[in-house]
Amino acid sequence: MATADSDSGDFHSVVSHQRRELLEAQTLESDLDLAFRLQLEEALAASMSSLPSTSSSPPRVQNPDTDCFVSGLRALQTDELDRLEQEVRDRQQSEAEMTKLREDIHRRAHDQKLAREISQMPEEEWEEYGDNYERPFGEGSSSGEVFRVFFKGLAREEKIGNSREPIMGIGVSICDFRDNLVFELQKPLVGCGKSHEYAETRAMIEALNAALALDLTRVDLFCDHQPLYQRVSSS
Repeated sequence: MATADSDSGDFHSVVSHQRRELLEAQTLESDLDLAFRLQLEEALAASMSSLPSTSSSPPRVQNPDTDCFVSGLRALQTDELDRLEQEVRDRQQSEAEMTKLREDIHRRAHDQKLAREISQMPEEEWEEYGDNYERPFGEGSSSGEVFRVFFKGLAREEKIGNSREPIMGIGVSICDFRDNLVFELQKPLVGCGKSHEYAETRAMIEALNAALALDLTRVDLFCDHQPLYQRVSSS
């Protein structure tokens, strides 16, 4: 099964390969173009040698429109490859930040769980086993913790010029069992529907996606939009 890292690596290899092929093609095209121009100039010089000449050198063959088009096409291809490579770097950075955040959340949950166990341990048991008591951090360290996921979608209209335009956005907050904020997301919704329920639904989807990305296996979902709550709870 392919991982996100391997997919990013494969995509980066493809982009790098395409860049090398483009550079090689540009070099080959430049060499062929030069050879063609030299051959054409030699042929023109040979044909002109039998005619009276008013110039000491044969005319150069130029096609500025073609040259500009080819140069623009090369620049467009190079810009597209640069854009793809930047997208790969941005995605890799985003994935690295999400991985670090996920590890921090699970380690914090593990430490809090360990602290609760120690605080609930009888004094006699602590005196006997406390020095050797430990719970290694690893897979499933936060599997028993319940995280609280809050989300909100907003939709309203604002007057812009002579018309009223919809303004929409969503917000997501995830807290641990002590209501400590561990994740927060706010972003606008552009080019989407106009209803309040649509904004609330998008906010819920983003909240669940964030919980999945953070590997949170147990969550309580908080919603204050009654129509959405009834629709989800009855399904």
